[in-house]
Order: sequence, then C-alpha cells, then structure tokens
Amino acid sequence: MADGFARVLRALHGFSFFTYPLAAVPLLFFFYRERGLTMREYGTLVSIGYAAMVVFELPTGWLADRIGRRLPMVLGPIFFSLGWFVTWHGTTWNVFAIGQVSMSFGHAMISGPPSALLYEHLQARGRAQDYLREEALQWRRVILGSAIAFGIGGLIGHFVSLGAAVLATAALCLCAVPFALAIRETARPSPSSRPHDRVADRNLFTRLRRALQHPEVLWLVATYVLLFFLLRFGFHTWQPWLAGSAGDDPLLLGVLYASFSFFSLPFVRLAPRVTRRFGDEATLVGLCVICSVSILLLSTGSSIWLVPLLYAQQVPFALHRPLAHAYANHRIDSTDRALVLSILSFAGRLGFAAIFAIALDDDDMVRDDYATVGVVTLACALIVWWLRPRKQPRKT
Repeated sequence: MADGFARVLRALHGFSFFTYPLAAVPLLFFFYRERGLTMREYGTLVSIGYAAMVVFELPTGWLADRIGRRLPMVLGPIFFSLGWFVTWHGTTWNVFAIGQVSMSFGHAMISGPPSALLYEHLQARGRAQDYLREEALQWRRVILGSAIAFGIGGLIGHFVSLGAAVLATAALCLCAVPFALAIRETARPSPSSRPHDRVADRNLFTRLRRALQHPEVLWLVATYVLLFFLLRFGFHTWQPWLAGSAGDDPLLLGVLYASFSFFSLPFVRLAPRVTRRFGDEATLVGLCVICSVSILLLSTGSSIWLVPLLYAQQVPFALHRPLAHAYANHRIDSTDRALVLSILSFAGRLGFAAIFAIALDDDDMVRDDYATVGVVTLACALIVWWLRPRKQPRKT
C-alpha cells in the first residue's frame, strides 16, 4: 500500500513539473506583435482563450468525476501541445484563436483532477490533514518546471527565434503524458453505491446546486474570482509594461520570468504555516490586498526601479492554488470534488475574460488602467472580507 502510494506521488511529481512548461510565455506578447497583432488584438486573443476555458471547465470537471482523473490528465497535455503547435504555425488572428481554444481545452482537462486525485489518495490512507502540505509540494514542482521552461524559452528566443520558443513549448507539454499514464486511481464512491443520489450524480446542474449550497464554497468562489483576476491581469500586462522599462530582449525576459518563479518557490512551503497563523479566510483576502496594492503602485510609472513590485505579486501566485484547493477539498465530498475545483477555475476565468478584453482597449491602457484596477479591487477585497464565513468549516 505504501509503495503504491509512493509510486503515485512520484508520478504526480513528474506530472506537476511538466504541467505548465510554457517556455514561450515570457515572449508571447512580442511573438504576437512580430506576427502583426495589435495590442487590442492581443487582449482579445487572451480573452478568447479564457472564454474557451469557461466553456470547457465545468463539463470537463463533471467528466473527471464520472470517468476518473487519469484520462483527463492524459488528454489535457496533448491538447495543450496541439494548441501551441497551431500557434507556432499561425500567421493570422483566426489561426491564433484556434490555438488558444485548443490550449484552453487542454488546460480545462487538468485544472481539477490532479488535486482531487491527490486528496483522495491521502483520504484513503487517513491522511487528509496532510493535503495542504502535499498540494504545496506539488505546486512547487509546477512553479519549478515553469521557471526552468521560462529560462529555456528566453535562450531559444534570443539565439534562435520567438517562433522556435513557441514550438519548443509544444514539445515540452507532451512530457507530462507518460507520468499521467503511470498514475493509478483510488476507489471512489460511485452513483451505484448511493441509489438515492444516482440521478443527481448524473445531472450536472443538480450537482452544481448541491455544491453551491455550501456557504463556504460560495464565499471561496467570490474570493477566488477576485484573486484570479488580479493575478492574471498582472501576468498578461507585465510584458507591455516591461517593454517601457526593461525592454523586449528575449533572454532578459526569460531570465526575469524565471526569477519570478524561483522567487515564489520558498513561499509555497509557508502555506500551512501561514493558514495556521492567520486563518484561511484572512490569508486568502490578504493575497488579494497584496496584488491590489502592487498594481496601484505600478500605475505611478514604468521605471525599472518599480520591477520589485512584480516580485511582490509572486507571493500570492505561489500561495493561491494550494490554499484555495485545500479550502475546497476539506468542504466537499469525493463525488463533487473535481467539479468544485472546476467551478473555481470556471468562475475565475469567466470574470477575467469578461473584463480583460475591455481593459486592453488601446495601446496606452496598461499603466493608465493600473490605478483604476488597484483601487476597485482593493475595495472588492474589503467587501469579501466583510462577507467571510463566520462558522467553523465542515470536515467531509
């Protein structure tokens, strides 16, 4: 039993490392610009990708609860890779949009199953209380894999071409597939074992209503939407902002993005300690405040001396996934677990997709909108803090 769990952990470690080996990400804005896209077209393209994730997120989460976690973890990286290959091949906005949709489908397939699978293996061994620590370790490997890929992308972009970095990303995504194939699932409750709930388990909308009856889950969704928007708004505007301060050399951008990820790694280990010290709700809202304040300060200029504020945003990035997933996993039973994690991803991406295309409406928006985004989101953080659940969480 212990040896089997050790094999599952090793496979999850490898899968986590290659979950997001996105070598081209530090260069993507400049790649699209090189292929002729404007700032507005870039913003619309990003929003298309997130909107597609919104469409795919809940059905893939429901599917993972029905057929298991392993198959989505195999198919996700394949579609991810296909999307990057289409992007490398593309020269028009329409082709790039097809690539974004394929990436979005792959991303949606793997947004919930790895975390749900990890929790269920721990729960089956009476170690559910160790989930946050183990999830944080998995997330560290995701960040480490991304950091190394960013550096590789910078090197390829500098010495070969931006397109070569995109093609390398397509190849790297496929490295997750063998690890997904090596994963074994634990037994989970099935609809047939609960006859009174069989119809509800088949009905996606019934299960959505059931999951969202938890006040803690509703609060988490609202908080996660805010936090996800802040993290992604910053992430997708760093490159336009850096173009006015640090320049657009691929090697510099690759090294800078890699340093962001390496900087965040130590903070992932602090996740259990931070929640014990401040509590789940205070920690999640505090991450929103850090992002809001850093974005507000970035609105004051584009000087190289403000780059440390980008590093401040890496702290919430490091902590948000293990904290949010632990908060949800401890409050939802196995039959709805991947669905609830997909609800978080669905809601976060829906909010971001709806706003980002509007925000990137002209070439001058990045710095100008930072002030507005900072003030509005800081007010929203205060609201979600006021609405936080007051009762003790349920353990399931």
